[in-house]
Parts: sequence; structure tokens; C-alpha cells
Amino acid sequence: MAAQIAVAPISIYHFQQFPGLFLLSNWAILPFIGFFLYFGLGCIVWMLFFVLPKPIVFFLDALVSKMNQLVFWIGGQEEFIFTSLVMDEFTLGLVYALLILTVIVLFQKKIQWLLLAGCCVALLQWHLYSSPAKAEKRFWIAHAYGETILVEKRGKSFTFHSNDPLDEHHFIVNHFTQNYSHSNWMTQPLFNGYIIDEKQLYIIEKDWPTELKLKPNAYYLLKKNPKINLERLVKKQSPKRIIIDGSNTAFYIERWEKTLKETNTAYYITTRMGTYEFNRENEE
Repeated sequence: MAAQIAVAPISIYHFQQFPGLFLLSNWAILPFIGFFLYFGLGCIVWMLFFVLPKPIVFFLDALVSKMNQLVFWIGGQEEFIFTSLVMDEFTLGLVYALLILTVIVLFQKKIQWLLLAGCCVALLQWHLYSSPAKAEKRFWIAHAYGETILVEKRGKSFTFHSNDPLDEHHFIVNHFTQNYSHSNWMTQPLFNGYIIDEKQLYIIEKDWPTELKLKPNAYYLLKKNPKINLERLVKKQSPKRIIIDGSNTAFYIERWEKTLKETNTAYYITTRMGTYEFNRENEE
């Protein structure tokens, strides 16, 4: 129990999940660990001088196999694994400070340590309540082979924009819902354009409306091999960045990349660079 409490915060911080059946696995395995270790060490010493009898080999092999089966079965009970848990560095530090103060209070029982622990709890509650994640806005262009998927996060809600069917088993949906804290998610068809923190994004595809009034210094997403004169678009609109996602074929990507290099235009190819997120780092 003490070991699990000690490693739980760092486990949540790195893996965004917590095993709910850790006590069951400990109770099922720990009583046999001592016997298993001594018996295994005894077998190693025996093998230094004699051949290990086959019945002992079969018994040891069966013991290891049963223990592994038990561990894998417990680990496979996914409904008892709490996922989508997100903890930042400041929260992690406060949790460990509170754990250390709790141990000190239990042993020393001095009022100053108790007050300090109380201040730590108050600071932790304030930080969780005022966390920017509650009002966080993020926007990604995900990389998916043959598909165009835009991911929008507003606070605790996700919206996946795609014209292809998506469900909870889709790897993009699964990735974001497993790695980011959320309360709900939904799907929506793609629009021709988006405004993301005053940045304008246009989606250029095969049947994109030519009457759409494009504005200069915007972002352009090329989707499913659109038939466009990219050089003319670059010269006329001076795009901030051209983004090419995984729905395009390698032939078109190579041809566009050559044009973008010749015109010295900023671009991003998700096939090689991964998911694109709209933020300051990607703009620089």
C-alpha cells in the first residue's frame, strides 16, 4: 500500500492512468513471493552440483506460468483502470509535498507541521480550481492515413471534425481521449474554414468552393489531392503556412513540397512531422 501510494502520483503524471486492482494483485501474489524466491534460489544452487529433477522443473515452470496468468488477468480488467488522468508538474510537486508532510505529522504530531499540511491542501485545491485546463483551447490537425481529422479541445470537451466515420475505437479518438483529461467528446463534419485564436484556416480539397473569398496570410490545409495551382495560390494569397495531411498521396506531396521550397513558403507535412498543433512554437 505504501509503495503504491508513493508511486501513484508519478505514474499518473507519466502514464495518465491508475490501476484500481493493485491491492488485489498484491494480496494474490505477495504471499507466494517469499516461497518462490527461496525455492528458485535453492534450485539454482542445486543446479551448480546436480541435474535438476524434471518434476521440480515442471513445478517451477507451472508456478511461474500461473503467477503470470494471474497478473495478466488482473491487468486485463480494463474497467478497473482509471484513464484520462492528467497531472501537471506543479500538482505533482504539491502532492508529494503533502505526502511527506502527512508522514511527518503522523510521527511528530506537532501543530506547525499540521498547519503546513493544511496550507499545502489549500494551495492544491486553489491550483486545481484555477487550472487553465478548465478554459484551455487547443486545436490540432491529426495525422491519419487517407483521412482528414481536425481535433478541437475546449476545456474538458473534445470535438473531432471529419467527414469519415469516427467512433471510440478509432486510433485518433482513442489517442486524444486517453492522453488528455476530458468529460465528453463529439464528432462534426468538416467546414471549409475555421478561425483559431484569430488565425484563419482554409481547407482546400477536390470540390472546394472556388467562390470562397480567401484572405492573405492565412493557413491552408490541402486535403485529398486537390487539383490546384499551388504556385499561383502562394503568389496571390501569401499564406502563413501550407499544411499537407495524411489524406494526400506521396506523388502530390513531393510535387507540392518542391513548389513550396522554390517559393520559400512555410509548410508542414504530417506524414513526416506528425500531428500539427496551432500554437506559437509551430508558427516560429
